[in-house]
Amino acid sequence: ITAQCVDGQLPDFGEPVITHDECELIGISYQDEQFDVVPDACYKIIRHWSVINWCVFDQYGSDVYSEAGHYELAYNADWDGDGDKDTRTFREGYNDAGIADGYITYDQVIKVVDNEAPIFNVDDQTYCIEETDCDTDITLPTPDVTDCSTEITIVVTSDDLAAYAGADQYNYSNVPPGEYVVDYAVTDNCGNTSYDQIVVTVVDCKKPTPYCVEGLVIEIMQTGMVQTWASDFDAGSFDNCPGDLKLSFSPDVNDIGITFTCDDLGQQPVELWVTDAAGNQDFCATFIEVQDNMDACPGTGSPIVAGRIATEEDQAVAQVVVDVNGGQYSQTTGSDGLFSFSLPQGGDYTIAPGLDQNPLNGVSTLDMVIIMRHILGIDLLDSPYQMIAADVNNSHSISTLDLVALQKVILLVESGFPDNTSWRFVDADYVFPDPANPWLETFPEVINYNNLTNDDPNANFVGVKIGDVNGSVQANATDQAVEFNTIAGDMLIAVDNRTVKAGEKFKVDFVAGQAEVTGYQFTLDFDAAALELAEVAYGEENLGLALLDQGAITVSRAEGEATDLRDQLLFSLIFKAKTAGKLSDMLSISSRYVKAEAYNANNDLLNVHLSIDGQMQTKEFTLYQNSPNPFKEETVIGFYLPKPSATKLTITDASGKVLRLISAEYDRGYHQISIGDLNASGILYYKLETEEETTVRKMVVLK
Repeated sequence: ITAQCVDGQLPDFGEPVITHDECELIGISYQDEQFDVVPDACYKIIRHWSVINWCVFDQYGSDVYSEAGHYELAYNADWDGDGDKDTRTFREGYNDAGIADGYITYDQVIKVVDNEAPIFNVDDQTYCIEETDCDTDITLPTPDVTDCSTEITIVVTSDDLAAYAGADQYNYSNVPPGEYVVDYAVTDNCGNTSYDQIVVTVVDCKKPTPYCVEGLVIEIMQTGMVQTWASDFDAGSFDNCPGDLKLSFSPDVNDIGITFTCDDLGQQPVELWVTDAAGNQDFCATFIEVQDNMDACPGTGSPIVAGRIATEEDQAVAQVVVDVNGGQYSQTTGSDGLFSFSLPQGGDYTIAPGLDQNPLNGVSTLDMVIIMRHILGIDLLDSPYQMIAADVNNSHSISTLDLVALQKVILLVESGFPDNTSWRFVDADYVFPDPANPWLETFPEVINYNNLTNDDPNANFVGVKIGDVNGSVQANATDQAVEFNTIAGDMLIAVDNRTVKAGEKFKVDFVAGQAEVTGYQFTLDFDAAALELAEVAYGEENLGLALLDQGAITVSRAEGEATDLRDQLLFSLIFKAKTAGKLSDMLSISSRYVKAEAYNANNDLLNVHLSIDGQMQTKEFTLYQNSPNPFKEETVIGFYLPKPSATKLTITDASGKVLRLISAEYDRGYHQISIGDLNASGILYYKLETEEETTVRKMVVLK
């Protein structure tokens, strides 16, 4: 048969027709042999047919009586009785003996003529960018091809995408938005080729990231109205792709301005919509407070309620959210601790400050020591604000339960005080009936006004940092934390060195080498790649195990009186070694999570060091990652100095502009500096310099 390819399909090649097979069991099979180089066709197939009559083949088991030598007679016989004699008709096992062996073979010649190009189609493709980068990886489709040939070759080319070529012709990496032309060429093994061209479109589908100014205050003009613009509320909105962002008050990009009148006095909700160059949109919600301080609106007045929030030691408290009537109006104090509201005349108002952040600010084991001495009657707290700070669990009393709650926070077992907030605020005008019992009656934590008609410039509050009874809190980014102590010496924690084998379990005893102390705290660092804590054998009540995956164990212990701990076992740990090595290379003491310090009988600070086989392990010059990071208002930068040094901390933006420079003399040990009010956003760099060392880290400011 000569088979012509039509519309990518070949005709049926046929199969043997069996006649005179009554009561027979016939089996038919074939094997193909293909030839790709032939003179008069695309390719040729020799199809080797085998026909077996299983009713007799089992008897002989092979082609016993072949047709070989009998073709001439066979060709002159009309075996099927159809009236013609042809060379394609056989009787099974025809031979001189007239015995059928049940086996016939025949070679069919099939010539395939294919002059048609392959049939295929590829649709235009669209790919979305949904990650933070302004590009995406794409995989082009592989076409479904209809063709008569047994083999096809697909070639995909694109001059537009050449710069982004990946592992093969279908894959491209980091393709930015745009339109790209792609050519497909499909060739069969008969030499026929067809073509198609598509347009690949890469689209930015990621929404922009809106950042709102947290509330604006605006004053009504003498005309009785005032206008504000969407751009006034933008605090650094950005998008993953280049292009100008459009700012509006609604999804309508032309809605860029709002006019407020005397009917809009007070706090009004506002939505800032951000639209990127690709038309993607998102929004953030904020508010604007419309004030009439100069009585531009007929029949209205706006009394001013203002105040200052400060600690008992007169440190201004920053980041306090001051709400009026549960959020009808709201402000956040800056480093000066001030707030001010212009409120509609004649209304009833409740001023309520709140701050529940950074519970460890000003809190250390020394506070536990002071609280314990109060409980034991050794040295009583003499201020109602100190007593409120000592009431960590908010039970209106001071007990060992407060010590337990405070220790959990110091050890980082708890992230905050479960039954209390980080700060409490008391009306500064309040007089405690009994200063020795601040809970005799409920002390006021809000200031109320009924039918407000006059200004009140003295709505002041005293901020109480829970857990901080020695007043060491750093309440704002400007004032430094109050330093009550000087470095008076060292406390050594002794450990015996040893060589460990991989898989070995062993106990490490931590013994006080010297020092009479009232308490201590530190971070015990272990190499998490080399050691795994298997068990606490002794002293678990003074340990925090929440940071084992970071290779850190927090330690805190307080005593009511100065105690000589010389040669006393402080705690014991059982480790499992992951790798072989010396214990001295796997353990150290630092201020990484809990500041390393101890206290003598005079509450002077002692450095805490690890002593291995009598050798004090000194810590190297270290600049820690700021925390929190990223941050909005304030962050803390910690560093360790191996010796007293003149030190300079420089903060710059990405262009190198200096935003803050702090120079000071620091003693040996761990120190930290609170940073805020940088008036910048994005990626910043901070560099710590001494005469001998310099190191740089990166931090991120959100607006």
